[in-house]
Amino acid sequence: MAKGKRVHSLVTTSFLCAAVFFSLFCPSPSKAAGLTLEEAIRIGLAKNDDLRKNREEIAGLERQLSIIRAQQSWQVELGADYEYSSPENGHSRNTSGAHSPSEEELRLSVSKSYPYGLTVQPGITVTEDETGFSLKVSQSILPFVPTSLQQQYFKTAQELLKARENLEQQKAVKIHTWLGKYLEICRLLEKRELYEKNRRQAEQNLENVMARREINEAGAGQVLAAQISLEDADYLLQEIDYRINEAESSLLLELSLADDTELIFTADEQFLQDFKDSTIKLAEEYLRNREAVSLLCQANYELLMNQIDQEVLKQELTWLKRSTRTGLDLIGSYNTNDWDEDFTIGLTFTYKLYDGGKRRLELEEKVAKLQSKEADYHSISQRLELQFYQQVNTLNLLQRELEKARLSWEKSKFEAEVAKHQWELGFITYQEYEEYWLHREEAAVQLRALADRLFLEKINFVKAVNVREITGGFNDE
Repeated sequence: MAKGKRVHSLVTTSFLCAAVFFSLFCPSPSKAAGLTLEEAIRIGLAKNDDLRKNREEIAGLERQLSIIRAQQSWQVELGADYEYSSPENGHSRNTSGAHSPSEEELRLSVSKSYPYGLTVQPGITVTEDETGFSLKVSQSILPFVPTSLQQQYFKTAQELLKARENLEQQKAVKIHTWLGKYLEICRLLEKRELYEKNRRQAEQNLENVMARREINEAGAGQVLAAQISLEDADYLLQEIDYRINEAESSLLLELSLADDTELIFTADEQFLQDFKDSTIKLAEEYLRNREAVSLLCQANYELLMNQIDQEVLKQELTWLKRSTRTGLDLIGSYNTNDWDEDFTIGLTFTYKLYDGGKRRLELEEKVAKLQSKEADYHSISQRLELQFYQQVNTLNLLQRELEKARLSWEKSKFEAEVAKHQWELGFITYQEYEEYWLHREEAAVQLRALADRLFLEKINFVKAVNVREITGGFNDE
């Protein structure tokens, strides 16, 4: 019995040791590190509602093209007839002369449509007495235009191009927005560390003042001032906590992440640094490129949409011009069930004498729409050229502002060092020194925030010239 207890105790001890080992060295997924920025962006691009709707639109257009292709493929249909007639009627289609009370017929018909109006319809008919083959062919000669299915396919394909380009634009906008919010939170967290340090210093100062008060080296006014300084520090800390929580919740919502998702915030992570380096390098290359305006016009979303619309209108105008009042179709057929097993061939001719001016009005409408699109293209091109130089000016001014902020930070550093010596010598109060110190630290955070703003503006600049330089690393799986 004692031996059994010892064995049981040994097993229990071994199990506990194993559990401790795995808890220490094999953490559960729930305790794994949080999401990185790159992982979060990929999830956001995959799950964001706006982008999901864009993808659904693309999928819908692709299905429409598949349906049209299916309609242009071979169509096979199987049919059967059964007919019964009573013997008293004496009617029968039996060619042998014998009375047949019933007739059965099995049909297999096949059809296929080709571009520009060619239709082929072979078929097989099987009855009790014979098997026959038939073939019908028709070809539209006039007007020489694609079939309605072909025209629909062309228009749908152009809409698909627009939808895909719109998706790339929306992805770039989302990436820019999310990066901006992420960096904003990083700077807020830096400020929080600053305010935490500020509170610790205010608390230490209050303790020092209270200690001096006990030995009558500090008055009631100094105690109140120290208490107010601590209250101010608490207020700043609480305010920054609210701002951080609100900003994090907003970002997680936009990224389609759960509220309790742990997102790693660090402005120095490798992915962000690589993205910054490549974006800044591209922006500098585009700024040096004399053809940058031309590149901008070639890649601009509005101009691309305008070009696609123009292409559709030009095709519709061409088809409408070819659609004259004259209609001419070539038809032919062959059927072995005919008594002479002969074939027929013929022409079908139509001429619309009067359409109430409909075709003329349609031509005028297409021409007017095309001219409007051409005018829009010219107007957009001029506006883009102006916007390009405005963006260049904005980048230059932000760079100057960054240099100015750097000088201001250097100045605040010097003033804070002087104030620190003055406080230590008793020439100024702690509250006065605190203002200098806080101003210096906030200036450092503001300097980094301004650098972020310049980086985000360069993302916008690169996106305008070549959107795929922004979205290329986040292509859909």
